Amino acid sequence: MKTIKIIAFVLTLGFVAPLSAQPFNDFPPPGGGPHGGPRGDGQMREKMKERIETIKIWRLTESLDLSSEQSEKFFPLYKKFHDDREPIDKERREVFGQLDKLTKEENPDENKINGLLDQLDNFDQRMQDRKIKFRQDLKGILTTQQIGRLYVFEVEFMRHIQEIMRDVRRESREKGFKGNRK
Repeated sequence: MKTIKIIAFVLTLGFVAPLSAQPFNDFPPPGGGPHGGPRGDGQMREKMKERIETIKIWRLTESLDLSSEQSEKFFPLYKKFHDDREPIDKERREVFGQLDKLTKEENPDENKINGLLDQLDNFDQRMQDRKIKFRQDLKGILTTQQIGRLYVFEVEFMRHIQEIMRDVRRESREKGFKGNRK
């Protein structure tokens, strides 16, 4: 049974390798550079993103205890769901940035603030609609228990990644301070 899962994982990895890791994109690059790392190494950030996605798929396959048939149907659907979210998330971050800037002004235009809040609500509704459709689509592929595990997995995995990123930043800052003392 484990061999079948490993083979299914390897086969589906080809479909899923470029999965979007939207929450990962919310983090500033390690090292303070604009594109990742102290030298601005954007490739390093992309490689780290790919590794995280590979680990996520591996752990997700294991956590959901997917059969090879389920894997073949689930991962393309999962990828599409995340790909569909990406442009909405990008737009949402841009509008949120505008709202942040606007609310820091001394006398902000209330109509503009309300307009941006309406846009954020619209993004949230669009995301919720996609989640509901995704869950409905999963019903023909996964058991109810597996769908529940998927929801729990997503939250726990993101929490774990955020903890790792926080630790990496802390270590990076500590090394930076030590390096400045010498």
